[in-house]
Amino acid sequence: MPRRTSKLSSVNDEALESQSMDELNEEAVNQAAREAEAQAMIDAADELEDSLDDFDDTPDPIQQLHLEIARISRERDEAKNEALRSLADMQNFRKMSEVRLQQDRKFATEKLVRDLLPVLDNFDRALAHFNSPAADVTTLLDGIRAIQKQLHQALEGQGVKRILALGESFDPEHHEALMTEESEHPSGTVLQELETGYQLHERVIRPARVKVSA
Repeated sequence: MPRRTSKLSSVNDEALESQSMDELNEEAVNQAAREAEAQAMIDAADELEDSLDDFDDTPDPIQQLHLEIARISRERDEAKNEALRSLADMQNFRKMSEVRLQQDRKFATEKLVRDLLPVLDNFDRALAHFNSPAADVTTLLDGIRAIQKQLHQALEGQGVKRILALGESFDPEHHEALMTEESEHPSGTVLQELETGYQLHERVIRPARVKVSA
């Protein structure tokens, strides 16, 4: 009887030991599953964080639009300021040019006046000499001829020259016929210069008034 009890006790111990091993294995499997699930959650969290970082690095379209608008506004303001400065410079240049042009017109005859002043001085001297008791007609005439020569030289210095007329063929661009006369000269020949004509460079400022053969 005691031997049977011993066998039964041994069987029970083996069964309990086997059950404990199964429970331990199941617990280990569950623990491994929980650890794997936890690691998976950690990996998922890391991936989400990386995705958020990448999203933060991606430019915001609205922000980019505002930046582009600000850049265009700066360029527009710079171009506007440059245009205003150019307009102001152009207006200043125009005003200066107008003032300079007015001054040039105002003093355009300055050189001619300077050249004529000595002629006027000589006329004054000639008249003063003519009014003196010791006036000499011959000397006065010589003085007048000298003044005439000086006057012509002053005018020639300004580009003024006499128009040839006497003995020339009538030229309507340089001559003005006041009368005609029968003559042994060919028709259209200038017989007499009634008034001297002048031209300034290539422009006729007064035609020579002449008498022409018929």
